[in-house]
Amino acid sequence: MKYIIAPLLLLAALAPGQTWIVEQVDSTAAAESPVELVKSTDGRLWASYQVDSGVVRVACLRDSGWSLTDVCSATAGGNFFRRPYLAAGPHGELCLSCYSPDSEWLYRLVRDTWQYEPDSFINANHSGALAYDTAGRLYIAYNTWAAEFWVGHETDSGWTSGFVVALPHYGWFNVDIGYLTTAADGSPWFFGYGYWYDGPYHAGDGIALMHLVGDTWTSVWERYGGGGGPIPVGLAPHDSGVGTLTDYNGFIQCDSEPITSISEIPVAGLAYSDEDVPLVAWVPLQSSGAPVFGFKTNRWHTESIPGPAGIGGLDIETDTNGQVVIVYSTEDSGLWCAKGTDVVGAKESLEPQAASREPASTIARRVLFLAEASGLKPQVASLLDAAGRKVLSLHSGANDVRALAPGVYFVRESQAQARGRAVSKVVVTR
Repeated sequence: MKYIIAPLLLLAALAPGQTWIVEQVDSTAAAESPVELVKSTDGRLWASYQVDSGVVRVACLRDSGWSLTDVCSATAGGNFFRRPYLAAGPHGELCLSCYSPDSEWLYRLVRDTWQYEPDSFINANHSGALAYDTAGRLYIAYNTWAAEFWVGHETDSGWTSGFVVALPHYGWFNVDIGYLTTAADGSPWFFGYGYWYDGPYHAGDGIALMHLVGDTWTSVWERYGGGGGPIPVGLAPHDSGVGTLTDYNGFIQCDSEPITSISEIPVAGLAYSDEDVPLVAWVPLQSSGAPVFGFKTNRWHTESIPGPAGIGGLDIETDTNGQVVIVYSTEDSGLWCAKGTDVVGAKESLEPQAASREPASTIARRVLFLAEASGLKPQVASLLDAAGRKVLSLHSGANDVRALAPGVYFVRESQAQARGRAVSKVVVTR
């Protein structure tokens, strides 16, 4: 096992109200390597990717910077669809799925050491997708033959599995991809993609979003044809459901709402902020430019990130401060990380307010609880400063204003953009 501290190259870009710091994580990362980025319960960020030799490497962002560890040395390097998947569990669990031409490899992080685990589905072709539920049980997606997907999961008595969905397959060449996630209520979701080809005029594809209800996988929606498919990674937890990111009919779409037009299937990722704001990032393949970041409050905002051009892999997460972190691979300069400051927040006018609940300024003395002053449900509210930065999460009177400097703040409910009343204004005085 190899442990490396990577040298960092820093770039900074200033723009009104926001800053991006871009650093080189690993100059030896394979060109166009797929990338997976997750956040563990202690707040650390973990990225998995491939290096030039085909080894799967995991980078961990600590207070001292990025530390690098080689995990699996038998992977098929450079295969876009065989990304090294990572999953973070609710109790500090971390699991990595690596692909090789001969078999799948599963590794779990135990006391800061990656330990190999025998394949539980040896006769299956894993899609590689992993997810933990709220109890810490691991789910693995796989397919036994073309475009027929199954999901296995851990139980107290061992592993079990069940059929999920079959997508059309009529050709001699096929690509099958599956993605897994678990929603805030702990229920698993599966996003499957199948493409088949049997000559220049005979091809097709299909995508399906499935939800495990009880013991049965239920179809949420399915689409066939149209030249679209899932964009890895295509899922992120969102309230009791799940968000989807697809390319369909020439657009990048988040939950079926177009964000921007595209001419090629891009490399992209999806995450959510603590306030349920959808965060997306993608690489514009045609121009081979730096990644583009977008987020939505009452409309979509997009901007290019300064730094080298991305091309192969990308994923997005938030750090412990609720700010955006994007990790992506390049064609000739390895793996890079773009960290945003003051990027996501209330940067625009509010939506029309409900007539019966007009927002009002509140003078909050030092001893008043913010939850009481705002009149919002404290368990789903967050406090923002005037620049839109998150200051506190409000929890049933546990937070007061005594630690805050005087000024103007805003209390916003989770998913506020979908409600009539989005924000209450709070003025803190001495």
